[in-house]
Amino acid sequence: MQKLPPLAGLKAFECAARHQSFTNAAKELNVTQAAVSQQIKQLEYHLGFELFTRRPRQIALTEKGAGLAIIVRKALSDIGEKISNLQSNANEEILNISVVPSFAMSWLIPRIASFHTAHPTIDLRIHTSEDYVDLATDGFDLVFRITKAPDPGLECTLLATGHAIPVYSPKLLTDGKPRLELDDLQHFTLLHRTDIEPWRIWLARHGLDRESYNFGSSYNRAGALVMAAIAGQGIAMVPALLASFEIDQGNLCVLGLEGVETEANTYLMGLKDTVHKPAIIAFKHWVDQQMG
Repeated sequence: MQKLPPLAGLKAFECAARHQSFTNAAKELNVTQAAVSQQIKQLEYHLGFELFTRRPRQIALTEKGAGLAIIVRKALSDIGEKISNLQSNANEEILNISVVPSFAMSWLIPRIASFHTAHPTIDLRIHTSEDYVDLATDGFDLVFRITKAPDPGLECTLLATGHAIPVYSPKLLTDGKPRLELDDLQHFTLLHRTDIEPWRIWLARHGLDRESYNFGSSYNRAGALVMAAIAGQGIAMVPALLASFEIDQGNLCVLGLEGVETEANTYLMGLKDTVHKPAIIAFKHWVDQQMG
């Protein structure tokens, strides 16, 4: 690398060029005029050409000096900006998480503002995907997954066991009815995932024949099923965890007093050697609080 001029000389030169005065540059830099003059002379010696023409009580940039002033001013500005950015991000931690879309849409996103408020220095980066994630190689710190069983090679926290419940929009209530009853099922479309087994079990427990009911379109994403219920398209059998926020907000009502156990358990997983990172601990604690 080519030897660079002294930074102090460049700074003194930029300041003098901007003020067109050694005296005013000295005041800004809080040094003497003689010090500014000496630093610029040393810079001129290093460069091999004059930067200023000097007259009694007046200086003026030479042609080369004017060109260099533009370059130095931009370079010092860029350095200052980069240092400021580094200082502002010095305490920031990046946390990359992978989330299945249904969980992100129905549970995480409606609540995430409170995490940002509680932990403003954590840069949370959310990636939604159904794809398998290798935490050791794919760059993620944590992964939310809805599955039958956790990965034995990871640190796994069970957030909720699989539990499906029938829900409906208050839009379906007419004639001042406070709630829907079992007898009302026959008047509405029953919405479901690709597998209607949870509905079959729920109906059987209530002594109802599945053949007597209208099963509507199936959805391959539980989040879409929740949205269909909110839209008033029918009564949907959905994971209780994914419907909890909308129930709390009054956008969904629960039909009956019990649901159906499923194998769709919700886990938060991370590498065993990284779970003690402060950002991970903070996020897991926040999730626990939200699960209540």
